[in-house]
Amino acid sequence: MTEATAEPITHSSPETFWDVFLRRVRYTGAVAISGFLFWIIGWQLVAPPPEMGGISLIFWTNSSGLFVALGLVLLIMAVTAISTLLVHPDSPHMGMFCALLGLAALSIRGGDSHMLMEIAQAGGAAKYANCLLALAVECVQWAILFLIAEMFARTLHDRFFTNIHWLTRSGPGHSTEALHKFAADRSALGVSLAVSQALKTTTLRRRIATPLAMIGTGILAYILLYVLLQSPLKGQVFFACFVAFFGSSALTYLAFPRVPAMAFCLAVPLTAAVAYFLGRNDPGQFPGYGGAFVTCALPIDFVATGIPGAILGYYTAIQWSLHSHDSAV
Repeated sequence: MTEATAEPITHSSPETFWDVFLRRVRYTGAVAISGFLFWIIGWQLVAPPPEMGGISLIFWTNSSGLFVALGLVLLIMAVTAISTLLVHPDSPHMGMFCALLGLAALSIRGGDSHMLMEIAQAGGAAKYANCLLALAVECVQWAILFLIAEMFARTLHDRFFTNIHWLTRSGPGHSTEALHKFAADRSALGVSLAVSQALKTTTLRRRIATPLAMIGTGILAYILLYVLLQSPLKGQVFFACFVAFFGSSALTYLAFPRVPAMAFCLAVPLTAAVAYFLGRNDPGQFPGYGGAFVTCALPIDFVATGIPGAILGYYTAIQWSLHSHDSAV
């Protein structure tokens, strides 16, 4: 009787080569457009002084203030809307993923953290400590800007671009109703995971599971950054931030599968803020190189590549868990 009344199972054929190719071309175009807009328009908002280097919303007086923050968040929202249109149909945060990767172009144009650290070290231990505290506060400011942009991106997707194609394109077996519900609320689909079952986290209330997931993501990312973040060169910084938060978010999701994506993304600037705070008393021995590993990166670097890493890690873990659940049943 149960089998006769069971909901139909949605099966879709895996994407063809050309489907994958065209999807990646659209992603490349979205990132390129985003990078161009941040390179041109974003630079007008937050450019550092000509004789200095390194994008900062607080350290340089010419790029601080409510007007700059408002202009920057509006630009992020506009680029997110353009990117969401280009990559549709896809998961809810992929437009923001492309927009923030484009923000990396602004970070590249602004330069690395070397000059900022050298200025801070020249002022003595107190000046250095104040500089890192300012960077920690800037991370919180970026978290607020991201939170505003994320709510816009989620509302935009749910209002105009809701789809389950990103769930079915690889052929997982789930009911259509369950997949639509999951597309609207990413915590709604019960996914059987060995890790979460062993830790008994699937029964935790969200207000408890969310901060635990953020703390777990931060701890794992901090360890990975300690290993990977060894140079202020932009390529090294971007690689370290992306990989650290991709890995930490994916692993933490397996333990807390009902926590929303926003929590894993917010863990990025908050982890950076904690790292700056902990490293404020170690000015280092070499000019331009702080004693703490986190001084190799600027807050914008964590936002531009750490948050996209967290987004990709989150949705990669979702796809993995759905396929694991499909294979188990």
